[in-house]
Amino acid sequence: NNCGACGIVCPAGKVCSGGTCVVSCQSGLTNCGGTCIYTGTDNSNCGGCGIVCPSGKRCAGGACVLTCQAGLTNCAGTCINTSSDNSNCGGCGVVCASGKTCSGGSCVTTCQAGLTNCAGSCANLSNDNNNCGSCGHACLSGHACLNGVCQ
Repeated sequence: NNCGACGIVCPAGKVCSGGTCVVSCQSGLTNCGGTCIYTGTDNSNCGGCGIVCPSGKRCAGGACVLTCQAGLTNCAGTCINTSSDNSNCGGCGVVCASGKTCSGGSCVTTCQAGLTNCAGSCANLSNDNNNCGSCGHACLSGHACLNGVCQ
């Protein structure tokens, strides 16, 4: 009823603090210019009053963080497609070994043209005695694979 001077009554929703009528904020909220703000998620007051997150970032946990499009993952500040990135395959920092590529979020053996991936090994189904015509089809002893047929 006497905020800062005799007879100065704070309006409804405000309280006298240090001789000035201010908004009384609930626990966990911060008074930013007379408005109670949760600075943990507010893009205009991120982590404190007046801290604005730039375009492409959002406020999370009181910090401006990178916002990635759907299907992309934030890997150390860069948006990555972890289903096809050889350096972040299936997750951030998962690197595919030499001779493998990232496909569907898994590192898989890549074979040159004319070869087929048979359980992680590249095979020529036309002349491979262990994979003759199809993966796992081995020729009997004394037979050779010619044009995909054991003879």
